This record gives sequence, structure tokens and C-alpha cells, in this order.
Amino acid sequence: LVVHLCRLYTFGTGFNDKPDLHPSFKNTDWMALIPDETPISAVPLPGTHESLTFSKLKFAGNQVWTLEQQLRVGIRYFDIHAGMWLASENEISIRDDKWMIDQKINLQTVIEQIRSFLRSHKKEAVVLKLTLQGLQQDKVAAMIKKLFGKFENVLWKEKGIPTMEKVRGKIVLLDNGMLHFGIQNKNSKFFESDKLVNVEGKIESMKLDFCDRNIVVTENPAIRFQDTKKVAKKINQYLSEFLQRHKISSSNQGCLGIISMDFPSPELIEKIIHLKPCNCGQKLGAGSKRRHGSRSQTEETKVETDG
Repeated sequence: LVVHLCRLYTFGTGFNDKPDLHPSFKNTDWMALIPDETPISAVPLPGTHESLTFSKLKFAGNQVWTLEQQLRVGIRYFDIHAGMWLASENEISIRDDKWMIDQKINLQTVIEQIRSFLRSHKKEAVVLKLTLQGLQQDKVAAMIKKLFGKFENVLWKEKGIPTMEKVRGKIVLLDNGMLHFGIQNKNSKFFESDKLVNVEGKIESMKLDFCDRNIVVTENPAIRFQDTKKVAKKINQYLSEFLQRHKISSSNQGCLGIISMDFPSPELIEKIIHLKPCNCGQKLGAGSKRRHGSRSQTEETKVETDG
């Protein structure tokens, strides 16, 4: 099995552009082991950048897995861009950030699919950042508020940092500066010119944010008109190596917030999942435990050897 998986995924690189996801990569309930009193800002969360932007063009695609696949493999943060070109349109389409290409899925379907997942995995929480695109943003904002009214019982729209107990089974919205609800958030600035720079120092300076002030997001540093796969191969390798060191030697293990990625591999996602939550001066538990049997144990040995 391990030999077969190695053909599908390059362990240690953090990069994957294969749309098939092996059934053994299943992290559907990993948040269940996080103590209820943990602020969600203290939980290191694997996420995707432009989560539903799919394209074979080298300047346009960011992901290969569907929303359901991403949820299954353990992704808990989604960066969604939505909008419309024409005032005559009557649904909120998901689009990419660069070209405003319709991704053939609408916002209501996205919310419904996440809600369906959370109904089956009640201990999980999903963080959602929604960015408005296009020429009709005022109309889109009004339509979103109306749409969200249909999902009040599954949405967390408050601005303060909740504990895990309060948001299990919910979609946690981030403030996008336009809809005027959701949790305050900030960029970690861990990346400078495509390199991780002084991360541990930056973590120390943002400790209060990780504990209960803001959701901290490490955005993918790729810029427009770059080859997204080429950049992701480099960035994900940096992340994979950094996470290995961080887990072993950091005095602030788990104080990373959300890591938003293009083309992440299953093993890169698992490296984030298996970190302890940030220690905010209370007992936050020992982090997630592996649930993948001999495959993951063998994989972990392989990853550490590669590091």
C-alpha cells in the first residue's frame, strides 16, 4: 500500500496536482479531539487558497480536489470568491480572483455541501472567507445577506473569537470588510518574497492574536500571472520543511492559525492537523492523534526521513 501511495503522491514535497484522492487519506473528524475550551484562533487549520478555482491553464488553476474531497482530507478553511458580471443574473456564482471565470458552482450549493458535511461530522467546524468580485458587488452583498438568512442555524457571524464548543457543527465566517459581519482576521506575513522569514519571531509578536484577538491567516504568496503550480511546488516544500522543524523545536508549537495553500498534498495537510493547538495559558490538550493505522505511521517515518 505504501509503495502504491508513493506513486500517487510525492511525500515530503507538500505538492499534489492529482485529482484522485486515495480512500485512506481520510481526516473527517480530526477536530473532535480538540478541547472545547480552545479558541478557534488557537487551532492550526489547513486551508486552501481560491478553494474552488479549477483550471488546466498554468496561470489560472489553484486546486484539483472538489469541495467534498477537500473536506474529507481535512481542509477546514475555504477561500471563496463570488460575484456576477450582469445585473440581470439571479444567482451568486463562484469565480476565480484573476479572470472572474465561472467555476460552475454557486454559493448556495457551497453552503449546502458544507452543511451536509457538518451534519455528518458534528464535532468539526469550517472557516469560510468570502470575497466579492465583479461589477455588481452591492447587489451580490444584498443577495448574500438574504441567502445567509436561510442558513442562520449553521452560520457563525459574530465578530468575537469563539471557543470550539460554540462553533462545532458550524460554518465560521470571516469579516471581508464588505458584509459587516464575521470574525476579524489578519495576514500573518510569514511569507516575504516567496520565502518564510522570521516566522518564530512573528509568532511571538502575534501571540495575543492567536489566543483570542484575531484569526490569523497565512495567505499563499503567489501573485497574478505566475505559474500557480510552479509557485506551489516551491511554497509547499518550504511549508513542509518548516512544519517539520516547528513541531520538533518551536516553543510556540501550533501558533500558526490558518495556512492557506494551493495544491496541498495529503501529507502536508496532515502535518498541520497533527500539531498541538497554540498554548494560550490554559491546558489545550495534546493535539490530534493519528487514525490511519500502519500507513500513516510508515508515512510519518518517511516524512521525517525526508526532512
